[in-house]
Amino acid sequence: MYRTSKDHISLKSLLGKSFLRRKKARQKQKMAEKHSLVKIVGSESVLDEPEILQEYSRDISFFRPIPPRCVVKPRNTSPFD
Repeated sequence: MYRTSKDHISLKSLLGKSFLRRKKARQKQKMAEKHSLVKIVGSESVLDEPEILQEYSRDISFFRPIPPRCVVKPRNTSPFD
């Protein structure tokens, strides 16, 4: 079947809409996960600023850095509290 440029544009548009729906769904899931963590440990312990996530994306390995979704810091480090 011969495709015109109009068909190609509509296919691109359709793929773009699908991508945006998936992106929105991922953002909703990320917010729900963060909200659940905040309920458990408090908002001051859950960090999700891009600069902080970038710091926690690396280790001493040679693999590509992958930033976490969020960082959860303990309120204290005492084993018995």
